[in-house]
Amino acid sequence: MTFSSKRILIIFSVCLNIGFILVAVTLFVKHPPRDFLRHAPDRQILSEMNLPEDVRQAARNDWEMFEKERHSMREERRAAWRRVFRLYAAEKTDGPEFRELEDELIDLARKRNDALFLHFDRIQDILGPEQSAVLFKRLESRVRHHRRDK
Repeated sequence: MTFSSKRILIIFSVCLNIGFILVAVTLFVKHPPRDFLRHAPDRQILSEMNLPEDVRQAARNDWEMFEKERHSMREERRAAWRRVFRLYAAEKTDGPEFRELEDELIDLARKRNDALFLHFDRIQDILGPEQSAVLFKRLESRVRHHRRDK
């Protein structure tokens, strides 16, 4: 292979790599991750709102506390699901252990929802009626934006 043909192949390879990177960035920007709660839109919206620094900091502190709680609940839920999968693999889905896991998963979902509503209540108390109305309207528009059936 001659020097000029190697040069052409290298240039072609570099162009392909740049093209793949541009496509990946474009797709990520146009189609962000769908789980709107995981990416903390309330925290982003709070930073965009015109709030006094002490209110913004109190809201951030509450958000961080909620995130820690949510993370531990997520780990509990994952552990329960792993146990469910092990029971399915062992074909032991008709025993009391399986029913207990079903109840545990239902309780974890309820616990997650309770924590979310408690977080929203605390944020509402921190922001007051006017600012919390702005926050929740913007959150609603984000939920509507992320729905698949729109």
